[in-house]
Amino acid sequence: MGPDNGRGIGDRTREETSQKKYKVEFSKAARRDLRDLPDDLLDQLEARHLSVIEKSPRAAGRPKRGKLAGVWGYDFGPRGGYRILYEVNDSKSLVTVIAIGTHDQAYRRAERRR
Repeated sequence: MGPDNGRGIGDRTREETSQKKYKVEFSKAARRDLRDLPDDLLDQLEARHLSVIEKSPRAAGRPKRGKLAGVWGYDFGPRGGYRILYEVNDSKSLVTVIAIGTHDQAYRRAERRR
């Protein structure tokens, strides 16, 4: 499958290695969210933030409550103004990103997608 976001990140999965316990996958909708990110944030996401989530998704993020119970949130970007919202499946060692965007965008998108 070709890159949906035109930049390739959304189609990449992180393979499990001895140092990286979880594989990170993007939902189809989350791959579309990547198109809205500025290039510098997309670069940061690839270079730094995904590896932090891969290593320990629960320690990297914060659990959400209410309508988004079972979802984890990770802050990134200028002053933590952007969010990656994801679900963790421990039995499959899989993290599924469900929404990415500014704080308000990401939460609205995640609520619609669950």
